[in-house]
Amino acid sequence: MILTLEKLLITKMRKRLREPLNVGDTVTHLLYGKEWIGIVVEIEEIEKGFSAGRKNILVHMVPGSEHCNHFDKAFSKKIASGRGWITSNWLLKVDLNN
Repeated sequence: MILTLEKLLITKMRKRLREPLNVGDTVTHLLYGKEWIGIVVEIEEIEKGFSAGRKNILVHMVPGSEHCNHFDKAFSKKIASGRGWITSNWLLKVDLNN
């Protein structure tokens, strides 16, 4: 069975999506790509509603990164400048070794 590059990338992405996030991890956003860089500060389990079973992640954006003001937008759950909550399904752990 020969894997195409596309199938290989999709397989790798699925594996990264299943990786558990921990406090201190460097993360990127599924939609915004590698230019969106943040650090996991806190993790809370969502117990009710549509997102039950997922986790809310408090992210501190890396100063100077392209999207460092992401949480300043009106639709974001901003906590402080450069910090806000986002559900875990939008985040990917960044492998700093590669």
